Amino acid sequence: MKKLILVLALSLPFFSFAQRVKFIKNPAVWYYDVAPQKPLDKNWKTNRAIVETTLTPNDDEGDPATTLKQWTKKYLLITQYPYREDKKAPDFTIKLEANTYKIEKMQLDFDYSDKEQPLCELNATARLTVTNKDGQTLLDQQIPFLIDYNDGDSKQVKLSLFFLDPGFKLQFRLTKKAEKRKRLLKKKLDSYQSDVLQYFMMESQKLIEGHFLEQKITCSSAILGIKGRQYKAFSELSKSISKSINRLSSLSKKKRKTLADIKPELEKGMNRWKAELEKASNPKVKQVMYHNMAVVSLLLGDVAKAKEYVKKIPEYKQLKKSWKVSGSYKAYLRGLVDAIKVKKRYTERATLAKY
Repeated sequence: MKKLILVLALSLPFFSFAQRVKFIKNPAVWYYDVAPQKPLDKNWKTNRAIVETTLTPNDDEGDPATTLKQWTKKYLLITQYPYREDKKAPDFTIKLEANTYKIEKMQLDFDYSDKEQPLCELNATARLTVTNKDGQTLLDQQIPFLIDYNDGDSKQVKLSLFFLDPGFKLQFRLTKKAEKRKRLLKKKLDSYQSDVLQYFMMESQKLIEGHFLEQKITCSSAILGIKGRQYKAFSELSKSISKSINRLSSLSKKKRKTLADIKPELEKGMNRWKAELEKASNPKVKQVMYHNMAVVSLLLGDVAKAKEYVKKIPEYKQLKKSWKVSGSYKAYLRGLVDAIKVKKRYTERATLAKY
């Protein structure tokens, strides 16, 4: 019996080591050319941007009026060549109206252990219009404020998002009277008006660029390998595939590849990862397969499959709740999720850039 215990004690460190999986992160970068939905008249060169809002921008280093002007110029005004600002007689005018900000369905009693429980709904909307000098409407779009949760966009403010401030969380828990709780919660939510206004500005920028301008969007992630002799061939294939993806945008004509050139290798990788997935029992090994399969599915144009694979990665659900260091796995996962959103947003208008 003592011998058996000794053997087990000696074997445990080796068993633990065998189960430990360390990633090899091979960076992969690619670009999408996004065609405009409706290009602007080639003779137009000047524009102006106007914002009408009851929401107050907040800036620790300046007054709200100055911040509003800076945001208007940064997010709404088109200044890339050949366009410039003209406040008096522009060829077209961009206008953002943001006046709706309502806190509804507020909950005052809840279970603090249920982080997905909704506290309230934040109903805020804006309207973006673009008109030419003749008064013709080029774009008229309502913009709802939606919070980006991993399970989808929602106007619900959930416990997990709201109580990131531990000081406020303690203050709220110590407040017993319902009316005081309500005032405290409303005051905290009202302080987010600046963030909501900036959200409308940023969404407007995406709409303007997507509707009228040609774009080149950078996407980045990684093709993962696994450290260890038993995964040597597997990791070499992963490294080779990452190099092939990077060659899609190589500055060297000799090294540059097209999607058609690298497609056989991508398919080879998919087959290998699917085979490894079937026999894998370690969750980390499975994670590597799902990540790589998501990247390649996206590059091959299957957005639905890419989304399906990435949702099976454990870190995906926690992605927005943690700080991501550059070069870390979560940073590469964030890059993959963002790339899927680009393709989902622009669909067939987003094509792999050709150099």
